[in-house]
Amino acid sequence: MISVIVPVYNVEEYLDECVQSLVDQTYSNLEIILVDDGSTDNSGTLCDIWASKDERIKVIHQKNSGGARGGVITGVKASCGRYIAFLDSDDWYLPHSFEIFRENIIKYDADLVEYEYLNFYGSRKEKTSHRKFEILSEEQIKQQALKDYFRTGRQFASQWSYGRTDKLYKAEIVKQIIDELDPKITIYEDMEMNFHIANVCKKAVILENCHFYCWRRSVEGSISKRMIDKTIDEHLVYLDAMEKFATENGFDCSGVGIIRDSVFVDLMVMALFNNLPLSKKISYLKRLKKLVKNKKHITEFANNHAFITCNALRYVAHFDCVVPSVLSQIYLKIKK
Repeated sequence: MISVIVPVYNVEEYLDECVQSLVDQTYSNLEIILVDDGSTDNSGTLCDIWASKDERIKVIHQKNSGGARGGVITGVKASCGRYIAFLDSDDWYLPHSFEIFRENIIKYDADLVEYEYLNFYGSRKEKTSHRKFEILSEEQIKQQALKDYFRTGRQFASQWSYGRTDKLYKAEIVKQIIDELDPKITIYEDMEMNFHIANVCKKAVILENCHFYCWRRSVEGSISKRMIDKTIDEHLVYLDAMEKFATENGFDCSGVGIIRDSVFVDLMVMALFNNLPLSKKISYLKRLKKLVKNKKHITEFANNHAFITCNALRYVAHFDCVVPSVLSQIYLKIKK
C-alpha cells in the first residue's frame, strides 16, 4: 500500500482537483491522508465530504502549525503504507503515476524513486529539466546531496533533488528521520527533510522522462502577501537548522556562508520586483544587506541570474553603478 500525505490549508479552490487525481489513480491500493491544518475556509469540510465518498481517505483536523511541516509530520505518523508520497493540496498527479512509481521502486529495490514535475503557469505547461536514468548508491547520494553541497554551497552535476513531492519513499526511511525534523521550520522544509533522507538513504533511482507530478506555479511573488520581517526570520530559522545538521553530521561547512548569502540575495530580488510599498522595500533591503556576509557573492549571483533583465543585483552589490529610474529612490536610500 502507498500512503499519500496531503497537507491542506485554505485551498478550497483547488482541493477537489487534487483529491480527484488520487482517487482516479490506476494503482488503487492507496491510503490518502488529508491533514487539515486549521483551514479557515471550506477546505476542512471538503476533506470530510471526500472521506464520506471513499473509504481510502482519512482526514485529520489539527490546529494551524504555521506551514506544511506540521501536516507532513502528522501525516507520516498516521500512515500505514509500505511506501509514502506527498502531494501539495493545490497540485495533482497524472492517472498512471503511482503504478509506475511503485513498479520502479520494487524493480530496483530502492529506498526512493525520484520523478519530475510538470509546471503549470495558469494554462501554460512546462516540463522541468530532463533527467537521465541513474541509480545512486549510498556513497553517491551522500557525496552529491550533502558533502559537495555543504562544502561548496552549490549543486554541481547531481541529479538529486531536494524536493519533497517529487519522490516515492520507502516508509521506513521517512519514519526513521521524522522525529529529527525541526517543527519550527516553515520555509524550505522540503530541503531540510531531504538532508535527513539523504543521510540515511542506501539507494535512489532517478527516473527518466517521468513528468507525472503537476505543480501549480504562482505567477505572483509571495512576499507582498506576508509580513516582511517574518519572512526573513523564517529563512533564518531554516538556515540555522541547515548549518546545525551539517555540523552535527561532520560535513565540511565551507560553503554554508555561500548558501546563506544566496538566500538573502534571492530575497533581495523578490523584494525588488514585488508590489511592496517603497518604505517597506527599503527597510527590507537594508536588513538583507546587513545579513549578507560577503558582498562579492551578490555580484556572483547577479552574473548567474540571467532572467533578471535590469541591474538590480549589481546595484545592490556596488552601490555606484547606473540604477534604472524605477529603482532610483531605493538606491538613494539603501546606499546610506
